[in-house]
Amino acid sequence: MENTRISLYEVEKCGYYPRGANTPAFGGLNDTLEQLKEWSSNRNLSLTKIFEPSDSSNPIYVLDLLKHKQDWLLALWNEVPSSNGNVSSITKDSLVGRPEIHKNKIKDNSIPGYPTYYWIAPKENSIATIKVHKKPAGLRGLKEYIHHFLSTTTRYVIEREGTDGENEVCFIAGYTDKEDLLPTKSKPRFELIPKRTANNKKLIMSNPDMIKKIIRTTRISVEDSIKLDFLQSAIRFLKGSGANSEIREHVNRSIKIELQYTPTKDELHQMINSNDEDPGRWNDLGFEIEGQDGIIWMNKSKLKTDFEIKSIDEESGIAKNTSDLIEELSSIRSQIFGNEK
Repeated sequence: MENTRISLYEVEKCGYYPRGANTPAFGGLNDTLEQLKEWSSNRNLSLTKIFEPSDSSNPIYVLDLLKHKQDWLLALWNEVPSSNGNVSSITKDSLVGRPEIHKNKIKDNSIPGYPTYYWIAPKENSIATIKVHKKPAGLRGLKEYIHHFLSTTTRYVIEREGTDGENEVCFIAGYTDKEDLLPTKSKPRFELIPKRTANNKKLIMSNPDMIKKIIRTTRISVEDSIKLDFLQSAIRFLKGSGANSEIREHVNRSIKIELQYTPTKDELHQMINSNDEDPGRWNDLGFEIEGQDGIIWMNKSKLKTDFEIKSIDEESGIAKNTSDLIEELSSIRSQIFGNEK
């Protein structure tokens, strides 16, 4: 029985880019992983937290980073509040690559949380998230961690000392790959986009005359009227009237627009290109065509496959041994990185 979902993403940018450039001036995916491996190896796990999380994210640590031939397996530890209940924990002074994990219990001097795993193929410029049943895939955490590593920790970071008016401080002056340590205009970037099967797009592009309906979904912020009977009654009582009062607030609304229309080839190209440029979480573009049942969606065609991964414990989501996990993933490599038709 499949217990793991593997989703594939293309690394659109990784490295240091001049403004408006699509090619890095220096750095790259494999280079970043090599530096992360060198920096994190045998480091105290608690010292691998390189940024303070926002209100909507969690602290992240490096659990392990292994290389297998041309590929990499990155494991991160995502801290959660100890009040979350039956969660696992990891000993704070564990070394990266040799973590001491306590399944489904929190011990003293440990960090409660859960692991996330990423199979990275620089040759294919791809990253696969490994999502265990009921556990988060951790894509946002990966993007945050790699971006902060590029921003603060690689050998390309230029640090300077100065004062903030009262105290001596260390600050980042810029980035360079040159020995002169003069800041360049390049900035760190790390961006991923979902890899999608081309089958749906090919079907639509090759049959524009068969399209009978276009469907567009998105999410917008609107000012909505919230009618609260009790509060309205209180307001009417205070005002001494029967006035119908409302409370207005900004809320998010999902919307779906359907149009009976057969676009021209140029219109179809424009629609699909626009959708590819803004594939947000809530956006999608769908078509109904003659002779096909249901809606053919562009963004729901993300490449994802379910597998049975024996080296990951389904209940805790923890790999029994990362070396075993990397070997097991290697045995299905062609199915992960070679399933785009």
